[in-house]
Amino acid sequence: MNNQQAAAPLMPFRVYLLEQDTEGFNETIFIAHAEDMAHAIEQARNAYPGCCVNWIASHGANWFLAQGQAEHVAMDEDGEWGFIIRFDVPEEVDGDCELDDYSYRVEEWRGGDIVDTYDAPSYQAAREWISREHSGHCSTRYSLAALCDLWNDLSDTPVTDGGYLDQAFMFFPRGVSREEVWRWFESVNPDFKAGEAGGFIGEGHPYRQYPCSSCGTDAPSVYGCPDGAELCEACFDSAQH
Repeated sequence: MNNQQAAAPLMPFRVYLLEQDTEGFNETIFIAHAEDMAHAIEQARNAYPGCCVNWIASHGANWFLAQGQAEHVAMDEDGEWGFIIRFDVPEEVDGDCELDDYSYRVEEWRGGDIVDTYDAPSYQAAREWISREHSGHCSTRYSLAALCDLWNDLSDTPVTDGGYLDQAFMFFPRGVSREEVWRWFESVNPDFKAGEAGGFIGEGHPYRQYPCSSCGTDAPSVYGCPDGAELCEACFDSAQH
């Protein structure tokens, strides 16, 4: 009697690799046949040990959406920020539908509003468009204070002895190097330096900045007013509210 457990079936994954050269970064698509994304990460790292991975673009090569389905990518819990991929079927088609008749509609959401859309000919093209727009999206979406809160969440995320995530964090799957996540923080806001952040960003940390309701600038501390406004020290002392 064979007591060996059957191996999990292998599925194709597209892993987008970024390799730095003298002129910037070149992107390479690595096709991995793996059990899951964590297994695909391991294969990509072994094949290209010096590369960074573009995780927002990487996906299962066979992934697709059925009619009426939608996929949320990097979406917040309130559904106000992020991207939505919808499978779009033409309303009127004479006879059989050709592959080119179908498309994926991608929506970029900022603050509860759709600010941009893209009709992609394939799921792969939809994820690649999100990847191109993701950097600018995050720079608008995450303030320095928000990055501080995310950094503390990352500090609570378990990692292996080798420094790899032991569970998913945001859009980063399990198995990603923690240093890759650090680089994402720095790409969102150039004022955020992982080496200066420390293990936990508390109230007295230099990165903790709060917007003033009057002048709009960020300050290390603010004063609360009866009407709910929060003022920096200069505006509070000069009675600007």
